[in-house]
Amino acid sequence: VDDFAKAGIDDFENLAKRNFGNRDELPTSTTGTVSIQVANTGSYGTSTSQTKIHRGCIKVPNSVIQDCFDASVKPILSNVGEQLRNQAVQHILLVGGFGDSPYLHTQFESHFGSDSCEVLLANDF
Repeated sequence: VDDFAKAGIDDFENLAKRNFGNRDELPTSTTGTVSIQVANTGSYGTSTSQTKIHRGCIKVPNSVIQDCFDASVKPILSNVGEQLRNQAVQHILLVGGFGDSPYLHTQFESHFGSDSCEVLLANDF
């Protein structure tokens, strides 16, 4: 179990987390799933069990991943919204590891992006 957990965390950190919300890579639809590799190969569990590993991967519903992101994103959006209240801001620059998140970028664009305010990623430069 510890090996599965470590492999799953590593795969989530290196792939699923960095790509979640990327329109080209993973859908943000709450009906899809994200595959997280937890083992090299093999199948574990039964077809009726809630937790099933198939070909080394476990499928996690997008809604679960989104809930994990929203636990951090919602307070960030709220705090930034308070800081920007009554301010004329032309650009918002997202930096750092989480600043590269396609999901965070999409949320910032939908909350703060407009013709007069552009949301930018530091890695776009």
